[in-house]
Amino acid sequence: MRFNNKGEGFAKEQWLCGRFPSLRSSIPSIVDTGLYGELSYCISIRAPGQSLQSMQLSQIRYVIPDLLNQFAQFQQLSLPEHGGYGMINSEGNGMCGSWSEFLELFFDETGSGFWYGWKQLFKAGILEQDYFEAWYSRMAELAEFVPEERYLVHGDFHVGNIISDGKRITGIVDWEMGMYGDFVFDIATMEMWTPELQFSHLFREYTHEMGGRIDSFEERFLYATLFKSLDALRFYAMKKDRGAYEHIKRFIDKMAAG
Repeated sequence: MRFNNKGEGFAKEQWLCGRFPSLRSSIPSIVDTGLYGELSYCISIRAPGQSLQSMQLSQIRYVIPDLLNQFAQFQQLSLPEHGGYGMINSEGNGMCGSWSEFLELFFDETGSGFWYGWKQLFKAGILEQDYFEAWYSRMAELAEFVPEERYLVHGDFHVGNIISDGKRITGIVDWEMGMYGDFVFDIATMEMWTPELQFSHLFREYTHEMGGRIDSFEERFLYATLFKSLDALRFYAMKKDRGAYEHIKRFIDKMAAG
C-alpha cells in the first residue's frame, strides 16, 4: 500500500498497465485506489524482493542484464499517436505539443505550483547563479541534438525504484514522473545517482549487440544529464540541503572533467 497527497500518479500507473499489457511484468498490478481521509492510497500486488538500493553492488550487477532487457522494452512500445509530449496525465496524454516545448517550459519560473518564482533562490538561497547559468547555457547549446521521437520515459529511473528478488527484476515502481520524450533521460538519471553501475555504457553495448544504434548519444546524454543535474541543484537549494547540493555539483564537475 502506498499513500500520496495526490492520486494523479496512481491513476497514471493504472492507465499505463491498461494501455501497455507488456508492462505488467515491470509495473506491479494495481488492485485498488481511493481516498483515506485527505490522502490518496494505492494497493498493488507486492513485487517479490527488495529495491536495488538496499542491495550490494555485486548483487545489482547480477540482475543488470534483465534490467537492460526490460528497459529496452520501454523503447519498443507503440505509443498513442496523439498523446503529446512531457508529463503524462491519468488519461495518457502529454502536457505539451512537442518535447522541445516541454524542456523549455520545465525551467520556467512563471508557471503555478512548486517551482513558481524559483529564481529567487539566486538571491535568497544557496543556488549559485553564475554556476547554474553557465551550465544551463551549455545545455542549451546541445538542444539541437535532442530528437522529437516519443518514447515512454519513467522520469525517476534509479535503483530505489527498481525491485529485484536477486535473480531478476520483479518490478519498476513509482511512475508519478512518467512522460513521453527521449529515453536517454532515464539513462542520465541512473548515471547521476549510481555512476558506478556505468549504465550508459552498458546500455549502449546492449543496443549494439542487439544490432541497433542510438543517434547522437553523447550529445543527448550530456543534455539530459545537465537537465537532471540542474533540476536537482534547484531542488536541493529549495530544500536548503547543502550536502546534497554539493554532491550534485561534484557530479557535474567530475562529468565536465571526464
